[in-house]
Amino acid sequence: MRSLVEALRAAGTRSIGYAAVYGVGNDEWEQWEDAALLDAAGEPYSLADFLRIVDPAHPRWLEHFAADVAAAARESASTASTSTSTAAEDGRPPRR
Repeated sequence: MRSLVEALRAAGTRSIGYAAVYGVGNDEWEQWEDAALLDAAGEPYSLADFLRIVDPAHPRWLEHFAADVAAAARESASTASTSTSTAAEDGRPPRR
């Protein structure tokens, strides 16, 4: 993915982030089942057979999600500073 982003950046595009704020995979479901988003019959929502939907307002989910986004932002900032140095070295303008 990073090489694709770098290739697109070299072509003059910018990437944007996306975060799924609502779901977990089946392997993680057991630890989040208590935070399930339920339908009127009390059954948890899911997406196909691979993603279970959690209540995006559940306090534990919000804490988890915020920590994941913060970690991704730190990693992105670290990568961006490396990419900016590389861009400057090969004559490309730094990203803003």
